[in-house]
Amino acid sequence: MLWLNVLLFFTFIVNALLGLLIFLKAPKKTTHRSFALFSFIGVAGWNFSIFATIMEVGSPLFWGRIAWTFAAFIAAGLLWFIHVFPEPTKHWKAWRNFSLISGSFFAFLGGSPWMVKSVTVVDGYITGVIVPLPYLAWDVFFLSSLLFAMIYSWYRTVKAHGLLKNQLRSVTLGITFFLVPFLTTNIVLPLFANDFRWNNLGPVFTLFLIGFTAHAIISYRFLEIRWVIKKSFDFIFLWLLSFVIIFSFDYFLRHSTNFLVPSLVSSFITAMLFVPVAQYISKLTAKATSRGSYVYEDAISDISDTVNNSLGLEKLMDNLTDKLQEYFGFARVGLLTFSSQNAATPLKAINRGFGREIYKALTQGIYFCETKNRQILEASELKWRLANDIRGDDPECDRQIIKFMQDNKVEVMMPFFADGEMVALGFFGEKKDKSILSKRDIMLLDVIRDTAAPATMGGVRYEEIRRLYKQLSSVDKVKSDFIEVVSHQFRTPLTAILWNSEIALEGKRIPADTRDNLHEIRQRSLYLSSTLNNILDLLAMENNQLSMEKKLVDLRKLAESVVRDLDATNKKRGVKIVAKLEPALVNGDADKLTRVLRTLLENACQYSRDDGKVTIDIRTDKTSDKVEIIVTDSGSGIKEQDLPHVFDRFFRSQEAIKTTADGTGVSLYLAKHFIEKHKGTISLKSRIGKGSEFTVTLPLAEI
Repeated sequence: MLWLNVLLFFTFIVNALLGLLIFLKAPKKTTHRSFALFSFIGVAGWNFSIFATIMEVGSPLFWGRIAWTFAAFIAAGLLWFIHVFPEPTKHWKAWRNFSLISGSFFAFLGGSPWMVKSVTVVDGYITGVIVPLPYLAWDVFFLSSLLFAMIYSWYRTVKAHGLLKNQLRSVTLGITFFLVPFLTTNIVLPLFANDFRWNNLGPVFTLFLIGFTAHAIISYRFLEIRWVIKKSFDFIFLWLLSFVIIFSFDYFLRHSTNFLVPSLVSSFITAMLFVPVAQYISKLTAKATSRGSYVYEDAISDISDTVNNSLGLEKLMDNLTDKLQEYFGFARVGLLTFSSQNAATPLKAINRGFGREIYKALTQGIYFCETKNRQILEASELKWRLANDIRGDDPECDRQIIKFMQDNKVEVMMPFFADGEMVALGFFGEKKDKSILSKRDIMLLDVIRDTAAPATMGGVRYEEIRRLYKQLSSVDKVKSDFIEVVSHQFRTPLTAILWNSEIALEGKRIPADTRDNLHEIRQRSLYLSSTLNNILDLLAMENNQLSMEKKLVDLRKLAESVVRDLDATNKKRGVKIVAKLEPALVNGDADKLTRVLRTLLENACQYSRDDGKVTIDIRTDKTSDKVEIIVTDSGSGIKEQDLPHVFDRFFRSQEAIKTTADGTGVSLYLAKHFIEKHKGTISLKSRIGKGSEFTVTLPLAEI
C-alpha cells in the first residue's frame, strides 16, 4: 500500500498549503478564515493523522483519536464557509458561532476515550473499537453538517448568476465529488456494516475538492488568490525536484565504493541545476495560474502614470487601449470621445477589432441610455436581468443596449463621465481567457475611467478648440482676430461680474449668507477668468503669438496684492499666508508674473490643510543679481514619481484630483513657460506628509 501512503502525504501537503496560503492572504476576512479552518486544520490535519496512523508513527490510538478531532473541524469549517461565500447570509454570524462551538465539542469528543476505545492497523487498514452512543452522536453531527453544506451549496449555486455562479459551481462540484465517496467509505460502511477497511481512502477523495477549487481559482478568480495556486505548485514541483535529486544520488552512493566522487558530483549538479530549474518552474506556474492577471496596486500606479504621461487626446486613447488589452485580455477594444458641442457625435475614435459598422449602430438612443445608466455594463449580466424580469430604471434602455451589444459582439461597455457629462465610451469584446470580469476587474475599470475621464475631458476641450482654431488658420490675421474676439467676448462679461461683485461686497448692511454668495460668485469668476487666460495663452504659444510687455516691476507689490486677495478667500478655511517680502525690481511682464504668483499661492492654499500655513518669501541676492521667490505649504505633499511631471501640460496627480475636481493641469505648465521667458527658473521640492516648496529665481533689473 505504498502508493496509498504517498497519496495520503501528497494530499496532506496540498491541503495544508492551500489552506495556509489562503489564510495568510487575508487573515481578517471571514471567508479566508472559514476556508482555512476547513482545508488547513480540518482536511490537512485529518489527512496527516490517518497517514501517521497507517505508518504507525507513535501510538495508533493517539493518531486515530486525533483523526476524529480534525474530521469534526471539516464539518465545522465547511458549515461556516458556505454561509459566508460568496456573500455573507443574513444569519452568518449565528452559523459561525454554532459551527465553532459544535465543532469544538465534537472535536473534543472524537479525541477522547469516551468515544474511541482502541485503534489498530491491520494490513495497512485502520480498524478499532468505538463506543456506539457517542459515535452515533458524532456521526449525526458530522453527517448532517456535510449533507446540509452540500445541499445548501447547490441551492446557492442555482440562485447565483454571473461570475459568482461559476465560482460556486466549481466549489460545489468539488464538495460533492469529495463528500459522496467519503461519506460512503467513512460513515456508511463503518456505521451500517462495521467495515473499517476503506476509511483510510477518505482523504484521497479530497483531490476532487482540490482540483475543482484550483479550477475555480484559475478560471474564475475564486477568492482572488490565484497566486496561492502558483505558490503551491512552486512548492510541490520544487519538492519533487529535490526528492528526485536526493533519491538519485542516494541510490548511486549506495552502489559506489568511493563515496567522495558521487558526493562531489551530486553537490555540483544540485548547485548547477536547482536555481535555474526553480526559476523556470516559477515562470511556468506564473504563466499557468495568472492568465490575464495583474497586481492590483501596481496596475493602479501604471494606469495613473499612463494617463499623466499621455500628451494629447489621441495618444491618451491609444495608451488606454493598450492597457485595457494588457490587463483584461480583450482582443477587441473600441474607444469613442464625444464633442461637447454636439452630443453623441464622435470626436475621435480608436477601433481595434470591431467593424466600422459599430459606429453606425451607436445611435442617439444608445448614447442617451448610457448617459442615464452611467454603470459598467456586462452583456451576460444585462441578459440575465432581462431573462429573469429584473427591471432596471429604464427597461427600454436595457433592451436597446443589449441588442446593440449582441449585434456587435460587445461584451462590456464602459462610459466615462466628467463634470456630469459623458466624454467617452469604451466597448470591449472577445476576452481571451473567456472568463467573466471579477470584482477586482470591475474595481480596476472604475479606477481607469475615474482617472482617465478628467484628462479625456481636458483633451476633448483642447481638441475642440484646436479644431476650431485650425478651421480659422488660413491666414495669421484670422487667428489673431479669433483670439482677440474670444478674449473680448469672455473677458468683458467676466470683468463686469467681478467689478459688480466687488462693489456689492463693499456694502455694510449685507446679510451674511448674501455676502458668502457674493464671495463665491467672485471666486468662480476669477477661476473662469484664469482658465480662459490659460487656454488663450496656450493657443498663442502654439502659434508663437504670446506677447510679453516687459517693464520695471516691483515683485513685492505684486505679491502683496495677490496675498490680500487670497486672504479673503482663505478666511473660511483658516489657511494663513505669511509673507516675508523684500523689495525686488525685475524687468518683466507684470500680468504674467502676477499669474505665476497667484498660481503658486492658490495651489499652496488649496492643497494645505484647514488652519494650515502658507509662506511666501522674496529674497534678493545682490552678489548674483538674482531674486528668489519661495512658496511653502503645509499640504500632504507630492509623490516622488509625480515630481518630474508637475510642470507637464494637463498633468494632475491623483492627490490633486481627489482634493478638488477643478483644474485643467495647465497653470503650472504656463507658470514655468512664463518664468523661462523672463530668463528665470522654477523648481519644486516635496515630501509626502510634509508639504511642498516651489522656488522661482529671476534676474534683478539693471538700474
